[in-house]
Amino acid sequence: MRAHFIVNTYRPLAVEATRETVDWLRGIGVDVGVESEAADMVVAPRVEPGRLGEADLVICMGGDGTLIRAAHLVGATGTPLLGVNFGRFGFVCACPPARRHEAIDRFMKGEAEIAERLMLETQLVRDRKQVATLHVLNEAVVQRAATTRMLTFDVTVNQQLLAHYPADGVMVSTPTGSTAYNLSAGGPIVHPDVAAFILTAVMPHTLTARPMILNDSSEIAISIETRGDAVLSCDGHSRLTLLSGDTVMIRRSPRVTRLMRVAEDDFLYKVSDKFGWSRRGPFSEPEPEESC
Repeated sequence: MRAHFIVNTYRPLAVEATRETVDWLRGIGVDVGVESEAADMVVAPRVEPGRLGEADLVICMGGDGTLIRAAHLVGATGTPLLGVNFGRFGFVCACPPARRHEAIDRFMKGEAEIAERLMLETQLVRDRKQVATLHVLNEAVVQRAATTRMLTFDVTVNQQLLAHYPADGVMVSTPTGSTAYNLSAGGPIVHPDVAAFILTAVMPHTLTARPMILNDSSEIAISIETRGDAVLSCDGHSRLTLLSGDTVMIRRSPRVTRLMRVAEDDFLYKVSDKFGWSRRGPFSEPEPEESC
């Protein structure tokens, strides 16, 4: 077996835990490699970005941002990812640090459950030509540039005009991304096993704009009706400047992100825990007293 590591080097606990796990894996005969940026800190063989997917398992030591970066790096190979959470939220990174060796051991024994998360294929079309194609795990956002005032966005679904949105931007997110930027913009939380897209206007200047859930077979086109500078942002990593007349086409990607599950439904546990939905507040009804 071969395991590669992608590490958030700005989190000392993640770096130290990676050293420990690398030593443990080497001790049981597993070949290991670490992304270039972290290899010297961990003292392990270096793996260039283009070869990180050439492993049986990629272990992400950081937060959700680290795992999303990993999804971009290994998306073409579909290598399973194990997210070990050293971040704040950990909606996508499902494994607590203390259970990482247990989770890796289950993978090596063939007992791990792998969940496939849908991705978006986002194309920038200019003069009827595809000038860029990006594969996205969380969201694709067409939004005004920082120096531009509000824009009006035309949104077409399956070649049918759906809406003119006067807004700061328009976002299409996956269920995986529903707890990220989509949630901050007022969109719904969607279970990651649901095959759907979420269409959300960002800071709309109208009371009628509401988030909408679409079938994952939909093809969505976003263009800018008014003049002004705009950008296409994908998962917060890639940013492309849009020119007048450009169209952003969004559909389901042929790629998937394969995530190793740690619990039967760790997403529901994460949501309940992070938002405190299962905790009783100060005004909750008291527990009934037991009868004698």
